[in-house]
Amino acid sequence: MATIAVGAFVSVLDQTGVSLALPELATHFSATIPVVQWVALGFILVTGSLLIPMGRLSDLIGRKRVYVVGFVIFIAGALLTGLSPSLGAVIAARLFQGIGAAMIQANGMAMALATFPPSERGKVIGLFMTMVGMGAVGGPVVSGVVVDFLGWRAVFLMGVPLGIISLISAIVILNPDSKSHTA
Repeated sequence: MATIAVGAFVSVLDQTGVSLALPELATHFSATIPVVQWVALGFILVTGSLLIPMGRLSDLIGRKRVYVVGFVIFIAGALLTGLSPSLGAVIAARLFQGIGAAMIQANGMAMALATFPPSERGKVIGLFMTMVGMGAVGGPVVSGVVVDFLGWRAVFLMGVPLGIISLISAIVILNPDSKSHTA
C-alpha cells in the first residue's frame, strides 16, 4: 500500500504544484499567462483523457507493467520539462508527462484494492484518497517554496527523484499481475 500511496502522492503533487511556477515561466519566456497556462492545462487534459484507455490497456497487458512504464514516462517528462529551452518544449514535455501520469493514476487504486481482501477496502480507499489529498494540498506549498528558492525548473525536476523512488519501489515491491481475460 505504501508503494501505491507514494505513487499517488507524487503524481498529484506534481499536478497541483505547477500553477505556482507559471508566473515565473511567463517572465522567463516573455509569454502571457494564458499561453503559459497550457503547461498545466495540457498536462491535466492529457491525463484526464487517457485515464480510461490506460485502465483498459492495463486490463490487457497487466497493471504493474502499465504502472511501471507510466513512471518511466512521468520521470522522463519531468526531466525534459525541467531542462526545456523554450516554452513550446516545456508544454510538449508536460503533455508527454501527462501520458505517464494517466498510466499511474489509472492503476493505483485498482492495484491497491486487488492487494487487500474485500473487508479492508474501506481502509484502502481511505488511505489512497488521503495520499491524493495530501498531494493536492502539499503540491502548492512545496512548489511555492521550491520556486522561491530554486526557480521554476526545480518544480519540474523535483519529480525526477520522487518518481525514481516510486518507480524502484513499484518494481521491487508490487507483485506481477497477469492480463485480464475479459474482452
